[in-house]
Amino acid sequence: MKTPAIIVTLTLGLLSMRATAAPLSEAAARKALAPRYAQMRKAFLDRNIEGFMALFAPPGTAKPGEKVADAQKVRVQVGMNLAMVKKMTAVKMSIAKLAVKGDRIVVQNAYTYQGLIQTQPGKMVKLADSGMTRDTWARTPKGWFLLDIETLKSNPTLDGKPMKEYMKGAAGQSRLRK
Repeated sequence: MKTPAIIVTLTLGLLSMRATAAPLSEAAARKALAPRYAQMRKAFLDRNIEGFMALFAPPGTAKPGEKVADAQKVRVQVGMNLAMVKKMTAVKMSIAKLAVKGDRIVVQNAYTYQGLIQTQPGKMVKLADSGMTRDTWARTPKGWFLLDIETLKSNPTLDGKPMKEYMKGAAGQSRLRK
C-alpha cells in the first residue's frame, strides 16, 4: 500500500522545520528567573553550598565559545565564604537590567548581604557587601540554570569600614590575627 503523497510531503515539511520557542519578553524573563533568584537568596541565607550549586547548569549545556563558570572553583570559593560566615542576617538581590538572547538571559544582578563572622575567639564582626554581578542563565528542558556569574562591582565592609581599611588595623597589623 502506498502512502499518499500529501502525507509524505506534510511529514517531511514538519520534520524539516526548526523547533523554536517564541522569544521571551523582558517581563516573562523576569518572571522566569524570580524563583531561581529566590532559591539563590535562600541558599545564601541558609549558608547552603549544595543549594547554591544546584542553580548551575549541568555539563554540556554551554554552546561552543560560551563563558562558563568552573563548578569546582565556584564550589570552593563560595563554600569557603559561606563557612566563614557564622550567621547570614540579610540577603537581597534584584534584577537591575537584563537582556534576552535566544535561550539565554544575561542579568545585571544588584545584591547586598550582611552577616556575622568570627575574627577571633569570642569576637564577632559584621560583614556586609553590596555590588553587581553579571549572571548568564541558560534555558534547558529542566528550566533555567546558571552558566556564569561575573562580579562587576563589590564593596565589602567589616563593621562598616572598607575591608582593606579594617584589615590594616593598628600600625598595619592584621586585625584577623592575634
